[in-house]
Amino acid sequence: TMYAENNTSGTGDAETAINTRELLEGQLTAMYNYMKGDLQTYWYQLITLAEARADNAYGGNMAETKVVSVESNHIDSDNEFASNLWNYSMNAVDYANQVICNIDLVKENDPSLTDKEYQEWLSEALCWRAYIWMNMMQLFGEIPMLTEIPPAINAGNVEEYACKYAPDMDASNKFRITKGFAYGLMARFYSMREFRDWSKVVSACEAVEGMGYSLCDKYGDLWAY
Repeated sequence: TMYAENNTSGTGDAETAINTRELLEGQLTAMYNYMKGDLQTYWYQLITLAEARADNAYGGNMAETKVVSVESNHIDSDNEFASNLWNYSMNAVDYANQVICNIDLVKENDPSLTDKEYQEWLSEALCWRAYIWMNMMQLFGEIPMLTEIPPAINAGNVEEYACKYAPDMDASNKFRITKGFAYGLMARFYSMREFRDWSKVVSACEAVEGMGYSLCDKYGDLWAY
């Protein structure tokens, strides 16, 4: 696999340990840069899996066997969709973990990291990791979760950690993970068959609406970022 090869322990023993605010901010930036850059293949293939199999879109090129296999629900180990979505996902988790597993060490060693930054940066990384894990669970079923890095998001603490401290909406930066993203993720989580609780879905959606978000009137506008 390609994931977790560069994780630091967070103990400060390693020469490459992330123990300053500057280094930690660099890891958070790397997480977002990966989301916006190297992860483009992931986004394309994730959308293809969802839309082509739901009959909302078509592969177009019938000679492209990997897409035809997706449309017909015959994805085998030779199809790059499976390996790409797995490897890109695990790398995305690794970027989040670089922040999660080192932020307490930074807080202990570097007083320039403010409480607000600590809460927001940790929430952003936890939200991102939870989002990737949720997608992986829907794609692959049972998956390995690197839960040794506390606090791990689960059904019992998703609101406490992810929603309470995530940043507010920033219209100038659509790529930043915010409270709206966190509550939207919680709504999606509780709509899944395994964890279904419609009252929590409604509550989370109402929280999102209360932050100024609304449904998009025109489908094409969804791609106008």
